[in-house]
Amino acid sequence: MSKISNLLKKYNNYIEWIPIWKVTIWNKKFQNVSHEKQQKILEIKKGISSSKLKEINIENGDIKLISTGNFNGWTNDELAKEYVNDLEIVTLPEGGEANIKYYNGRFVSALNLIASSFDDSKFSLKYIYYCLKSRNELISSFYRGSGVKHPSMSDILDIEIPIPPIEVQREIVKILDNFTELTTELTTELTTELTLRKKQYEYYRDKLLSFNLDELNDKDIETINNIVEGGGK
Repeated sequence: MSKISNLLKKYNNYIEWIPIWKVTIWNKKFQNVSHEKQQKILEIKKGISSSKLKEINIENGDIKLISTGNFNGWTNDELAKEYVNDLEIVTLPEGGEANIKYYNGRFVSALNLIASSFDDSKFSLKYIYYCLKSRNELISSFYRGSGVKHPSMSDILDIEIPIPPIEVQREIVKILDNFTELTTELTTELTTELTLRKKQYEYYRDKLLSFNLDELNDKDIETINNIVEGGGK
């Protein structure tokens, strides 16, 4: 945590709150969103249905299948054919619930809305992903409809997130990645321990992304330093 504080001081504690539309490019033009907010459209191959996605799932595949739900699978070039993309992305389901995902590499997507960073040198997409995850409840409130719910992207794109210098973004991503890896390792251990670790992850994630660093005490800082160094158990 002290490293983040020192980095912020290096940049005179500069943090700018910027709406999502200014830091991302999406694969579709959205209704009720002005041209100013979508001057570029992400060129990407079309998604396929959830049923088709599961049909091409195989063991030992090397192409990620990105569903709109919790299905987790892989495929290969022979089965994926013309649907394969290769880039760093964040996804939101076109319909259903706000299930935010991140991936970097070769993939086939179901019917997701897909975004990349507007400028990798300024905006870390993994950092943006963590910001979106920390606002999952708000994003969920923008999924509306009497049947299958669909996201109001005009509202989602206007959500503002804190953007520090890219060096600070990358350090925060490093910390949160280590939390995530630790939580994954605990999935085979006691449920109680996993639940506590998830709550701890959410607590520190929200502190990091709100930049309330002064509210963390010495024990908090020691815990985060241990996790960053790989000794967080």
